[in-house]
Amino acid sequence: MTNHNENELEEQLAALFHRVWTHWMKFMCSRAARRRAKGVWTLPEPRPVVFELLYEDVARWERQMETSYEELSEDEKDSDRHQAHKVMKVLDKLELALWVKVDQADNAYCGIYTRQEKLEEEKVNPPSDTNYFWEKLTFSIRDFL
Repeated sequence: MTNHNENELEEQLAALFHRVWTHWMKFMCSRAARRRAKGVWTLPEPRPVVFELLYEDVARWERQMETSYEELSEDEKDSDRHQAHKVMKVLDKLELALWVKVDQADNAYCGIYTRQEKLEEEKVNPPSDTNYFWEKLTFSIRDFL
């Protein structure tokens, strides 16, 4: 994956995180009874929770909820980018493994199998009873993005 594609994917993920955050905040605000001037919010059932927020924070969050990711300031986008970067790190660790069945006599590939298909094939043709061996091919999930 090129740096350009990685950056583009990370920006798309950051925009998604902003939409998720916006949805969550709107839900929480719809559930909260608040006295806006004092910045006191009460979350109802199952157990009422009262907490104080700074008016400036509430005003900023309300503005951000109504702002698309693309229209946020770069500093505001950085919070979403930080979350997107965490996902990119997880993607780096994810792997896809395929098994290649190889004929021992002529070293020819006989098929490509998932792990489950390989296990099923080994039940039918146990490795000790065949002229085949297995090669494992491993790919990073990001190879396909």
